[in-house]
Amino acid sequence: MSIEEIRALFETTVKGSKRLASTTPLGTMEINGEFHHYMDPDTDTMWIGFALGVRTVEQLKTKTP
Repeated sequence: MSIEEIRALFETTVKGSKRLASTTPLGTMEINGEFHHYMDPDTDTMWIGFALGVRTVEQLKTKTP
């Protein structure tokens, strides 16, 4: 998955949960017109963990036992 796809999944997950949607601001900082990070530090930390988790699952799925 691309970063854009992972980010879309993250934002869909946040918006799909009443609790997360009410406590997780999704404002972003862009540099040269491209996403750089979430402005809220807690949201950015959640995003990094989410993205790392998705990438880890992708790597584990491609490994052959």
